[in-house]
Amino acid sequence: MPQTATTAGEERILAEAPSGKVIDLLDLADEERVVSADVIRQLCIGHATKAVAPRGIWIRGAKVVEPLDLSFCTVPHPLRFELSKFDEPVNLIGAQFPRLWFLSGTLAGLQADGARIENDLRLSGSRICGEARLAHANIGTQLVCLGAKLAGENDVALMADSLEVGGTAFFDDLAATGTVRLRGARIGGQLEINNATLSCEESDGCDALDAEAAEIALGVLMMGSSITGRVSFERARIGGQLDCTFTTLMHEDGVALDADEVVIGSLACLGNGFCAAGEINLRGAKIGGQLQCSAANLRCTKDGNPFNADGIDVGHDFVCEGLRTKGGEVRLLGAKIGGQLNCSGAALANEGGVALGADGVEVGGGVFLIGGFNATGEVRFPSSKIGSQFVCADASLANEGGVALMARDAAIADELIIGDVQIDGGVDLSGARAAILDDDLGRRADPLGSWATVRPLILEDFAYARFDHRANWDPGLRKNWIQQTAGFQPAAWQQLIEVYRAQGRDEEATGTAIAMHNDRMARAGLPWHRLAGRYVLRAVVGHGYKSWRALIWGAAIVAAFAVVVWNWSELFVPAGEGVAGSPQPVAYSIDTLLPFINLGQADDWVPTGWVRWVTWSVILLGWSLSTLFVAGFTRIVRSV
Repeated sequence: MPQTATTAGEERILAEAPSGKVIDLLDLADEERVVSADVIRQLCIGHATKAVAPRGIWIRGAKVVEPLDLSFCTVPHPLRFELSKFDEPVNLIGAQFPRLWFLSGTLAGLQADGARIENDLRLSGSRICGEARLAHANIGTQLVCLGAKLAGENDVALMADSLEVGGTAFFDDLAATGTVRLRGARIGGQLEINNATLSCEESDGCDALDAEAAEIALGVLMMGSSITGRVSFERARIGGQLDCTFTTLMHEDGVALDADEVVIGSLACLGNGFCAAGEINLRGAKIGGQLQCSAANLRCTKDGNPFNADGIDVGHDFVCEGLRTKGGEVRLLGAKIGGQLNCSGAALANEGGVALGADGVEVGGGVFLIGGFNATGEVRFPSSKIGSQFVCADASLANEGGVALMARDAAIADELIIGDVQIDGGVDLSGARAAILDDDLGRRADPLGSWATVRPLILEDFAYARFDHRANWDPGLRKNWIQQTAGFQPAAWQQLIEVYRAQGRDEEATGTAIAMHNDRMARAGLPWHRLAGRYVLRAVVGHGYKSWRALIWGAAIVAAFAVVVWNWSELFVPAGEGVAGSPQPVAYSIDTLLPFINLGQADDWVPTGWVRWVTWSVILLGWSLSTLFVAGFTRIVRSV
């Protein structure tokens, strides 16, 4: 039966519905704007639908005080409400519409699970004070919620799990109290949440935005928003970019952004004014383009880390210029970065812990800790692979009592550049490999340059082919550099010697080899007998590198023994008949000292008394000097 109007508003709706024009009730008194839910239902699915123009129903200013139930109904024309109020929840579960709009109105709730809307669903400017549900709904073109206000029940502002949207979902300027759930949603365009305010009660597991496993064909724009609670894109697939420019995330006791295993087709921007209090998780994420964290401000107040990106795969650069972190570690363990890792001007603070952990990282380009880079806590690159330069310049590293820069077993394809760095702590380069070493030795007020304050310095097994042309090759300075190491490190000395020899600097190589043995005597903890032997070797033949000294010592012994022979010739007796006179002092000394020379003097004369002991001593010294001379000469020949 045709619906009978009971209010002026209903009369106007029934009269003007066929026109398809806006039916404006705002000029009526409040009680006259009351519209029965049954009137609307009849216009949607009853006999009255025949009178509705294809443009559909567009009602402005209605007050619907009864529950509107269109569940599982197929509405043949668009349905639009503007500045209207629904005192009871609207039930659209399983319903079908060509187009559905609720603009700038108030709804006590919206239940549209499984609804199908051929074109767009618009909730712009509306306030939904109750449960809003779009789970498993299908929207053909756009979901538009610009400026909407959602105050949900049971900590959920919008339940839209497995929602399907053919185009873009707009949540710009959204204000939501409770979780906005888009788990498993499929969005054919972009997901836009710009300038939005999302919040949920602060607690562990509090989710402000949950888009876990969502598939978004183009990109996610979440710029200028303020979000209190966890934001989750865990295991989501984003075809384009994720842009969080100027967004603030607050979840101080937990995870602010959970994007573990997310796949992002191009740029991921968590910078340019992005702020987060709580953990940022990108573990196992895959980003096709650049990861941008420049000018971001991250802090973690709990026992967590402000940035977790272990195992991340970034197709191009990871840029964190001007990044600020406080508390916890910036983690890149096992990360793969196709381009550069640029930390110019970043300030990472985790006093007493790790400021930057990049263990096992693979970087296709260079690593740049420059432009005022400041780290309080350990900077770690052990077992890393760097495809170009590793530059630490115009920087400050502080980890008092520990290692400030750890690059053990790192492989650097090009230069390792250390210059104009203030280091309070140790540097560990043991087992690292670099093509070229470029440092500021001899180029600052302190001759040791950036190495001056490094404690401890570990260079054992650190390999480099040469120094850069700008670097200082002076062996005296290089000796002082290696003597800064923690204890005697023979491989560090051997590497320096090899570099000098490879560049044809044999004199510098020899001086360095002697310095190495002197350092061994000073810091290797040799037992007393070996230390005594080393003193002898140093004095006599310069550790075998100055074998000509044996000739000087031999000449001195010959001269001294000749004096003995001259002054106490009466203590020498003929060895046999036919020997007369006295021994020739110089000839006898040479004959006694040098075992490979026979001038006949030692055979003709036999020492007696105390001179015999002197003679035996000269013989022993002769054998010792000869052996040392031959050994040193052989070393020289082999090194030529």
